Amino acid sequence: MTWRKAFYALVLLLIALNVLLVGLFSATAGWDFAVYCGAVQAADAGHNPYLVAELRPYSGNNLSFVYPPSSLWLFKLLCLLGPRGYYFWWIAALLLSYLLIAAPASPADRWLWGGLLLSGFITTYYNFFTGNIGLLELIPFALLYRSLRRRRDESSALWLAVSAYFKGVPLLFGTLYAFLRRPWRERLRLWGVLGGSFALLLALSYVSYPALWGSYLQSLSGSLGTQHSPWRDIGGVTKPALPFLVADALRLVGITCPRQALIVYLALALWIVSEGIAFARRRTAQDFELTFSAGVLGLLLILPILRPYSFTFALLPVYTLSRRYGMRGRVLMLGLVSLLPLLLYLLPFALYPRALPPLLGFLWSYGQTLILAAVYWVMLRQGNSSV
Repeated sequence: MTWRKAFYALVLLLIALNVLLVGLFSATAGWDFAVYCGAVQAADAGHNPYLVAELRPYSGNNLSFVYPPSSLWLFKLLCLLGPRGYYFWWIAALLLSYLLIAAPASPADRWLWGGLLLSGFITTYYNFFTGNIGLLELIPFALLYRSLRRRRDESSALWLAVSAYFKGVPLLFGTLYAFLRRPWRERLRLWGVLGGSFALLLALSYVSYPALWGSYLQSLSGSLGTQHSPWRDIGGVTKPALPFLVADALRLVGITCPRQALIVYLALALWIVSEGIAFARRRTAQDFELTFSAGVLGLLLILPILRPYSFTFALLPVYTLSRRYGMRGRVLMLGLVSLLPLLLYLLPFALYPRALPPLLGFLWSYGQTLILAAVYWVMLRQGNSSV
């Protein structure tokens, strides 16, 4: 079989397996979406959706609502189709994200993007499984990449602000404009567009629900008593951030000191940032889109909070790198970012009823992040080269 045939066959196989996975677990899925709809119901009933005690009767779980107050308008629309209605919206988001990138692409690149979109890091599966809004965030992020490709930098800053509306994290990607080969005055203007646009979105939230603004800020800081907060998470398959990965990796070899884990994490973060800066200085003049993509992967890696459904932000950077490869390179990349995470995720089912050994349990919990690190290393080392 030629590499071209292997590429198309692998894309079809990966799409089929991921769609099957979504279908198998659909009956027990969607708790995050239940929180969104519960928050709408709580607010309509005059309760505070940011207080879990007041949200629980409507959401049916103990998870907290941490999105801007104005997002309640959007969630009210999304919840009109019922507790499973998000399947329709998420599929629509996938189609729109696909078309935004695939429309100007070659046929082979369309297959590549479709395969990565539906199978990369199994993050699309996680968005359906949890009901999280990661696929909605991907739409403005795709518009950002269209702007970068067309060298419309101001437009890219605007879409970056929109992609940060729910969780704020993508604002960090705005630091990458520092490596754009434009005068500093123009780069400052881009940061102004980014900050100003995001500030307008926050102002809209304040104006729409002023009584909830204080609770929203407290929910972000984790200061609403002892209720669930993203800042009180521990590591594992649902929280595979690098600090937790480091701590659990050290436990495998008998090191349990939190201070040592922190030192190792900080050292790794420093290496990731320094390597990214060196890459940006070498590549920016040739291709800022590639530089931006490497930066996104690096920043995702060092985040102290990272969820399985948030790997949607890694899909376009991986596509940006992979589309520069020949068919063999594309097959290898899909094997790394799509097939391997799926196989790791299925480990407990393959070994059932036996428990996972410690090392395999570690790989199962942090497979997405380890593969993200591998892709980042590949991007730094191979950049514009052909595979």
